[in-house]
This record gives sequence, C-alpha cells and structure tokens, in this order.
Amino acid sequence: MRAYSDSTVALAWIAGGASRWKTFIANRVAEITTHLPAINWQHVDTQHNPADLISRGASPDKIIKNSLWWHGPTWCGSNDGGDNLPIVGLNAAQQRQVDREQRIAATVYLAVYENNFLDEMLNRYYPNMQLLLRITARILRFRHRANRVESRLTPLEIDNAMQIFVRHVQNQHYGKEINQLDKNRDVNCTSSLCQFKPFLDENHLLRVGGRLQLSDLSYDTRHPILLPHNSVLTALVLHHEHHAQLHCGPQSLLAAVRRRFWITRGTSAARKTCRACVECVRAKPVPVHQLMGQLPEDRLKPLPPFSITGIDYAGPVNIIGRRTRGAAATKGYIALFVCFSTRAVHLEAVTDLSTTAFIAAFTRFSSRYGLPNKIYSDNATNLRGAARKFRELYQQINTTESDDEIVDFFTNKGIQWMFIPARSPHHGGLWEAGIKVAKGFLTKLGGDARFTFEELSTVLAQVAACMNSRPITPLSNDPNEPQPLTPAHFLIGRPLNTVPELNQLEREVGSLNRWQYVQRVSQEFRSRWQSEYVLSLQRMTKWKRAARNLSVGDFVLLVTDNEKPKQWPMGRVVDVFPGPDGHVRVVEIKTTNGTTLRDVRRVRRIPLEDDEYVPGRNGVEIPRRNLVGGLCRGLI
Repeated sequence: MRAYSDSTVALAWIAGGASRWKTFIANRVAEITTHLPAINWQHVDTQHNPADLISRGASPDKIIKNSLWWHGPTWCGSNDGGDNLPIVGLNAAQQRQVDREQRIAATVYLAVYENNFLDEMLNRYYPNMQLLLRITARILRFRHRANRVESRLTPLEIDNAMQIFVRHVQNQHYGKEINQLDKNRDVNCTSSLCQFKPFLDENHLLRVGGRLQLSDLSYDTRHPILLPHNSVLTALVLHHEHHAQLHCGPQSLLAAVRRRFWITRGTSAARKTCRACVECVRAKPVPVHQLMGQLPEDRLKPLPPFSITGIDYAGPVNIIGRRTRGAAATKGYIALFVCFSTRAVHLEAVTDLSTTAFIAAFTRFSSRYGLPNKIYSDNATNLRGAARKFRELYQQINTTESDDEIVDFFTNKGIQWMFIPARSPHHGGLWEAGIKVAKGFLTKLGGDARFTFEELSTVLAQVAACMNSRPITPLSNDPNEPQPLTPAHFLIGRPLNTVPELNQLEREVGSLNRWQYVQRVSQEFRSRWQSEYVLSLQRMTKWKRAARNLSVGDFVLLVTDNEKPKQWPMGRVVDVFPGPDGHVRVVEIKTTNGTTLRDVRRVRRIPLEDDEYVPGRNGVEIPRRNLVGGLCRGLI
C-alpha cells in the first residue's frame, strides 16, 4: 500500500520521524506512521494529484468531464505504481519551515575522573570530621542499595567510611610501601616508615608494627593507623580531637590522637592545629612584633634644643598648701618636656590634669626655651584639649585682620602637634625613658615626702639639671679625649632669638677673639653631636627580626589592659601605614565602635582561612576549619 502527497514539507516531517519535531507535529507524525510507515509515502505534483481538485474547489460539470478525478494519473495503473516518480527537494523557504518545528537538542558531556570522588569530599571544607563521615556513610548506604528500616547510621557504617578515607590517603602517600608489603617484602630502609615496621591488617590499612605487641594495651593503641602529616584527612582528625579534648595543647592533642592514629611529624602538625584555632588564639593571643623601625627624621636633625619636643606626664605626687602640722595633701603631677635632638629635659610641676594647667606649664616652658615648631605626645585628654585650644587660637589669629608684628609672629610660628597611636608607649620611648629616670631621682631624693608647690618646683629643677648632665655619647678611658657630650652643652648660653652664625670651624684658633672662640666651641659640640651621638643610635636593641606585615582585611584582637584576652574587642584592619622600610607598625582598625589607630604591638592577629599555618606541604592545603565566622559579624 502506498500513499502520495504534493506537500514536500509534510513528507519531510513524516520521513524525519516523530522524535525530531515539536509536540504538535510529533503527535500527528506518530499517528500517520502508525497506520502507514514513512517508507510507503511518495511525492506527487499538483497536476497529477486528484485530491487537489476538491481542495481548490471544482464545479460538478468539470468533475464529470475530468479523467484525472475518475481514473487518476496515467501512471496509477502501471506496473511500477509510480516508483519512477522524480524525487523533489525542499527549497529554502520550505527548509526554514521544517527547521522551525525541530526540537532544540542539548548536548550533554559526561566526564569521568578516576579516584577523585574522595578527594572532592575531603576538599569540600566540612566544618568537622563527623559530618564528612556521616555524609559518606549515607552515600555508601545508597550505593549498596541497602534497604534499611532504621534511618540512623550505625557505628559500623561510620567506621567503614573512615576506613575508606584512610585507605585512599595511604595509597596516595605510601603507595610504594603498600605495594612492597602486598608482595610480602619488607619496606626499604630508605623509606620514612622503616622505623615503624609497618604491616597491613585485614582491612588493608597500613599500621605501625612497633615494639609493643606484648603489652596489654588495646589493638589500636599498640598498632595505630599510619597517617601522613600533610594530608587533609590528618588535619580533620587533629581538628576533631582538638575540640573533643577541650582545646588542649599540642602535647595533649598528640597523645590523644595516638590512641588510634600515628601521624608522621606529629608534633609540628599538632602545633599547627593549635596555632590555627581561633578559640586558643583568643585565650592566649600571640604578640605581633615587627623589625625595629628607622629613627624618625626629627631625631636626626641638628636643630636648636627643644625645636622638636616630646611631652608626657608623670605622677601623681603629694603637694601640700603650706608647711604646717596636719596640712592636707593634694595630688600634683609632673610635666616632662624632652628635646628630640639633644635629649635635654625640662620638668614642670602642675596641680592637676586639666588643659588649663598644662597650658600654664607650657607657657612657662616656652618662656624659657622658646616656642617649639613641633610637639609629639600621647593621646591624653588634656594634651588633646591643649592641641585643640592652640588650633583655635591660631585659627582666630589667622582670621584677625591686623598688621601687628606679634600677630604675624604667632601666625608664622604655628605649632604642629603630632599624636602617637593609642596604647603604644614605645612610640614615645624618648619621653618614657625620661619619665623613668625622673621618677628614679625623685624616689632617691624624697621617697614619699610631701612637698609644697615651690619645693616641688625646686626639686624638679635639680632633677632636670642632673638629667641634662648625663652623657649622651660613650665615655673614653683616654684622658686626652674631650669630655663626652651632654644635653647641657646645648642649653647653656642658648639665646631665645638665635641669629645666623659664621662657621668658625675652618678658622685657626689663634686668630679668633673670645666671642668667636665661644662660637667655635658651640659649633664643635654640634659637629660632635652628629658624628658621635647620632652614630651611636645605629644599633638595634630589640625587635631585630622582620615579621609578617598586617594587611588590609586581617582580623585582630585589640589588647586592652586589665581585661582578660577573651574580653578583648575584635576588629578588622582597614588601612596600614608602612614605614620607609616597607614594614607596617601602625594600622587602622575598624571595630563595632568605630575606627582607631593601633600599633602592631597592641594587637593580636587571628588566624583566618588563608593563614600561613593552614597550608600543608607537597601542595596539599589543610582545610580551613577554624574560621572566625559569626565572631566577626558587623566588621565586614
């Protein structure tokens, strides 16, 4: 049986099969081919198709006289039955119509990697080992089509999952030794496992042979499973046991792990686990240090004394109003002014820590030694208040329209006030050392004696004279050597309004008058200061090794005095301030209360995901388990 159609598009659909086309066409092609296969369909042109007469409309008188309608095409009654009909192809428009009805096919590529499933499971960074083992046990149950009624996993299934991972890791790291043991050979003497006398148990796990076979210990303790120190599984085991033992130390952790596993180089692996634990770091933070920094430029300039001054407070000391029996004592304080270039000091007694009292002490100091160009201090509230008042004064002077010489003088002599980072006294080591020496003198002089304000001022003047008489250059045993330099050499005879001096060092001493000779001696002091004292500052007394710089994004703990490390606030480094040598010693930290500047000695870095303790050797990275997580909420 054969069927003919003059629609080349319909014939193309039928010949293509139902699976190629969209739903509408596919359903109809399937229905047609069910009754008549596609191979029985052929094409007939319109002139030889009787059905085309009715589809286009024809009157009865035409149909009566039409032989095509009554007898069909001329080849219909032949023996070939139209087998020799020409094959008609599709034109461009018809081909587009056919293509529109085709299904959109998606090509799927399946890549199969051998023995990578276990590595992927280990590297998924599960928060703990138990979760990894439970997920693996569920996969194994599904793989073996185990129709278990109970939904909970059994300890045997968990242990089987652990054995699978152990075998996989041992084959990766100790494949050569396992092959030798499979052949009933001993491990080579060059192997790192030779000292353990390893053997394979009934589960094909590599265990320590050792010398404890006759002991009454358990089998796992006598023959622990061997694990490499640089595998992800080892890190998981150490992390799990570290938390199970309530964040114990490296030695306790290693002892607990060796009840079942023997980790090569276990001591270093246990230390890395403890160092990467956030809870352990918060309980006992590791101090951050940096290579001793370069001396600031202000300490190396041969400037007149107190041109650059550091300020600090000491005390309290007891001050009485008058020398009478039973006079009530009040608290007083000592303001120390130290010169950056000569280390000369000036001590002033102040009655309280208010800004007004400090400005009065500063006025007395500047009246004796002149107005400094730059002042360094810590972040005390009274000093910040004084700096603010000075800024307001200079702003007021700058906005006042006056040609007075005094106004011009103060306008040109504005003080630049610099503050060191908060809670970083070693940034002000120059004045901290001066405070220490001054307290030592006061303790030797009076102990807990109570002074009046005048007596305290007199004692402080004597203490300052002794401090300024101390040598700042090394002493020599040669009697022909000149006397060592002291800060007093730069203070005696210094006028408040200095005038330019001629260089008298290049002239002969015999040709100088008395005043020129005094100038030459003063200039010799300054030359010796630069050649002897400045060069003696070259040696580093501490912080002699460089350390890892804190970088933007590091999480740190802010050291707070009189508080336990667990209570120290946490912050994130948002900016760093490297020195001229590239080492970072001051950082800006963002906390929940805002931002603050801190020296690196006053912070403790928290190990994060990409900490240097986490990666293992041989390109294997230990998973990042001890993340800060919710502790850092609000800091990112």
